[in-house]
Amino acid sequence: MNKIIMLFIVLFAFNAHAGLINIELSQQAVETGETIEVQLNATGFDVFDAFDFNLAFDSSVFAFDSTSLNSDLMSSNPFGLLEVNDIGGKIAFSFVDIFTPVTASEFLLASFEFEAIAPGQSLISLENVNFYEPFPSFNMLTVDTTSVTASVPETSSFALFAMALGLMQMRRTQKNS
Repeated sequence: MNKIIMLFIVLFAFNAHAGLINIELSQQAVETGETIEVQLNATGFDVFDAFDFNLAFDSSVFAFDSTSLNSDLMSSNPFGLLEVNDIGGKIAFSFVDIFTPVTASEFLLASFEFEAIAPGQSLISLENVNFYEPFPSFNMLTVDTTSVTASVPETSSFALFAMALGLMQMRRTQKNS
């Protein structure tokens, strides 16, 4: 009898269903001064009422534009509190709504823009991802994540080199004439 009870506890207490957060970029490479849109799309989620995680990026290459922040959670959960803080190289996301848990299994977790501020390459990844079942349980949900790389190429040194060679050739032809 104890084995049957343990089997039911294992079947119903542990959640084998994992949500997935995909990071999608509007483009893989941008020039300095241009913006790139980042979308965090959530799929396969069970009901939750709180989460927290960090989005890591290279702050010497990209700057976070907090005015461009958008999320399905802001419109679908009127009592929810979504807080986003830029802490230099990481963006801390946290959400809580104990009155109306999130029941959508697919939604836009967040979208925002990065401005390219210097040449380089940046890995954009999620860290310390914690999603919680509705109050009062606060059991953790299993969440898988993806990461992407975005780049800001340097000014084309090859084009500058070709232009310099062309100018040198023009000077030679002018001297020989």
